[in-house]
Amino acid sequence: MTSHDGGTTWQVGTTGTGMSLWNVRTFSERESWIVGDEGTVLSTSDGGATWDQHFYSPEKDAIPVR
Repeated sequence: MTSHDGGTTWQVGTTGTGMSLWNVRTFSERESWIVGDEGTVLSTSDGGATWDQHFYSPEKDAIPVR
């Protein structure tokens, strides 16, 4: 959902994923990141008009412990 009036009204939008989403972190009016099921990571830089999907894999991105 997006709001252009400080949260007085909201518009339903889409992220383009069918995964359940758990948490959103908003850094500015335009930039937000969302995480969800199965390593889903989404970001927007245009206030939620479009979303980019990033692929996260704990196995791939892990730092080896020595």
